[in-house]
Amino acid sequence: MRIKDIMNTKPTRVSPTDPLKRLLCLASRREIRLLHVVDEKDKLLGVISSFDLLQTIVPFFLDANLAKALPESPQLIRMGYEEHAHKTAADFMNRKVVSLSPDDALIELEAAVAGRGFNALPVLDGEGRLIGEAGRREALIHVVMQCDCCREEDA
Repeated sequence: MRIKDIMNTKPTRVSPTDPLKRLLCLASRREIRLLHVVDEKDKLLGVISSFDLLQTIVPFFLDANLAKALPESPQLIRMGYEEHAHKTAADFMNRKVVSLSPDDALIELEAAVAGRGFNALPVLDGEGRLIGEAGRREALIHVVMQCDCCREEDA
């Protein structure tokens, strides 16, 4: 089984100049795991995760000790957003990206994500263009389909 057999072929793309507001709106959708920052030729420049956005806007959510010391306040979150509202995808993206090839074996997906904290990785063609996204979710869907173990009445 190859990555091309399981990958999501419609990854979420953003431009390096897309504003924070757009990034937040896209990232808050349930099915989105990564925002892929691409240039006009669809070459991958970087990725943005929910963690990247949260750590900038509401860092106290990511530090348990700090979170206990601060009152829960929508105003603090709003202030964090306003402080960074002028920033763009280029400011948030991770440029050191681990990626997959469509011809990589499925086992390479697990090797790439294990121990790194990723749930999904971009899939690039031979020229560095974004063609998909693959992760553990796609692998699980493939396993379920192959074992034919879930029927509608089982859900």
